[in-house]
Amino acid sequence: MVILIWSKVKLRGDSMKQKHSWLQQSVVIALLLSVLMIISACGDGYRNNSSDNEANSVADLGTEDAAEKVDGTSKDDIRDTDSADINLIEYQALDYPFGQVLLDNIQSGGVPKDGIPSIDQAIYKSVSDVYDDYELGAQFFVLELDNQVYLYPQSILVWHEIVNLSEHGLALTYCPLTGSCITYEYPEGIDTSLGTSGKLINSNLLMYDRSTDSFISQIDGIGLDQNLQGHSLGVVPTFWADWKDARDVYPEALVLMEDTGFIRDYNRDPYGSYTEDKEFNYYTTDGVIFPLIANEDTPSKSDKHVVVGVKKNGDERLAIEPEFVKDKGHHIFELAGDSFIAIHDESIDTVRVFDYNNEPIDDILQLEDLDSPIYFDVMWFAWYAFYPDTEVIE
Repeated sequence: MVILIWSKVKLRGDSMKQKHSWLQQSVVIALLLSVLMIISACGDGYRNNSSDNEANSVADLGTEDAAEKVDGTSKDDIRDTDSADINLIEYQALDYPFGQVLLDNIQSGGVPKDGIPSIDQAIYKSVSDVYDDYELGAQFFVLELDNQVYLYPQSILVWHEIVNLSEHGLALTYCPLTGSCITYEYPEGIDTSLGTSGKLINSNLLMYDRSTDSFISQIDGIGLDQNLQGHSLGVVPTFWADWKDARDVYPEALVLMEDTGFIRDYNRDPYGSYTEDKEFNYYTTDGVIFPLIANEDTPSKSDKHVVVGVKKNGDERLAIEPEFVKDKGHHIFELAGDSFIAIHDESIDTVRVFDYNNEPIDDILQLEDLDSPIYFDVMWFAWYAFYPDTEVIE
């Protein structure tokens, strides 16, 4: 049995009732992680090579202590397996000082490496085959590729966090704790896939590349060590939509099925719900379980408030308030010397971001081959924890 200790729960709120509810919810999530670890030890999927060692949560440690101790080991021995024996000339480590800051703040998520199993052999059906199978408000992730659109139920991704699309050289990744869904391109020239490390940074999924064993923070998207240190992964825009809009806008799309090869209750979200009003709901209750590198002294937004994070050239970033764009219809802005447009796509009620070169605004959503910066929806607390110097457009 794994005992998870949650002694540093960051609470905000105006009432003791909210605080009490959040403490109860933390216990529920702790129990969930224990169950996930038991399932991962017994079920199919990738095995943790050091499964004899208990994974103890270090959520009770501050970030300075966490730099010295992760899973009971020193910060120089934070892996569950030996690093891959690989020497790719094109992927020699680059200097990345911020990467060391992130490495120094790794926390155990309470499950072993690949304990939250990625989906590596996805099964899909057409929208027409499952048209009436989901609640209209059910949340989906939309991935538009050149010749095919894929729809991924949030109810499945909450249990797996990564879907590898090896035939496309992509991995769709989702972190429930930070509300961020990002599709990454595999490192060029490497036959690989991405997996879950069982660890977190700023409460955010810490992935690893299975060929180089390099850690990659999901929000940051840059290799933290090994051969991929300092290398940025390419991104394919991915956005949220409810089932009602997704099925009507993308009638030819393929929908990820529950035939994952793993036993999970895909009708239950262990963190709460995006469609129902529940007493214990991580997605709507202020409070962060794991330590953060940066916190606002005076909160400007609620923890789980969603912003659109935008990045360019690795170290240039800003956040956009979605309602600001929806109210205006669009907003043109500059980042790293380039012009971009954030536009409200009313068909699926989401904010999309494109490079802008004075194209007619009314034609933007109909134009093909428009490039985009890296952008994605993300909970405010997580974006700020990674990038406290962020500009905010609101």
